[in-house]
Amino acid sequence: MGSTVLYAVVADPEAADRTVAYARRTARDAARELGTGVTLRVQCPDERTRTRVAGLLADPPEGVTVAVETPTDDFVAAVRSADPRVVLLDAGVDAATERSLRDAGVRVDRVPAHRESRPRRLVHRAGAARFLATFLLSYGFYLALGDPTDPFDLVTGAASAALVAALLGGTVFEDPPSARRTLPRIARATLFVPYLLWEVVRANLAVAAVVLRPSLPIDPETVEVPLEGRGRFERALLANAVSLTPGTLSVDVTEETLLVHTLTPASREDLESGTLARAVRFVFEGRS
Repeated sequence: MGSTVLYAVVADPEAADRTVAYARRTARDAARELGTGVTLRVQCPDERTRTRVAGLLADPPEGVTVAVETPTDDFVAAVRSADPRVVLLDAGVDAATERSLRDAGVRVDRVPAHRESRPRRLVHRAGAARFLATFLLSYGFYLALGDPTDPFDLVTGAASAALVAALLGGTVFEDPPSARRTLPRIARATLFVPYLLWEVVRANLAVAAVVLRPSLPIDPETVEVPLEGRGRFERALLANAVSLTPGTLSVDVTEETLLVHTLTPASREDLESGTLARAVRFVFEGRS
């Protein structure tokens, strides 16, 4: 069977990461659905953006090949001759170009400018357990930063913690908290924090050594970290821990995978070894 072509147009360099992540997922899903090779052709406006996009797509999904291209004089004609399955346009592509493509019989899809979300209430109906747990965590953190013997801090801390609990009680805890589950997680988190700080220091030294070498041995690639079975809070903690560690940057996260941009082979090997992911899992699940 022949290769299926997907086009992606990056007109706004500031949105390149989001556009590439969306195009990557679309190409991966098409390769799985069709059972054939997929060629992802990405058009970029300038050399700097092309270099950036090439780095983000240096490690494409299985069954996907990538071509990073310069703009053509007659883009619509070039697209028609390639007969793509779909053309992905970012928000920087004007409406006239989109209309021309549609008039030429080309299927067009706009890259979402914002992550889709359902409308949420300003105040969540979190339930008593979630409200109380969020209140205690917020109040304790407030007093730890202030003076727990100062009446002013006690009163303002309680008011602030009550407001945070009312707004975020249903977000902080996916499930109603219980002492049997929450207290061990807090205890394990106290072990995770110094581990994460050590990883940040170690990665800083490694990246500094690479940057200071005259040959500048960087090899940027993107990798996917599986997230199946991880809760929302656990996914968020892992994505932020990855971004805090120099040499790796979380680009996009879904319920299934975390897309990470890695700067060097060493940072990529550390990420693929799964040590950090297992440490985050330890916080939530323990040794099991």
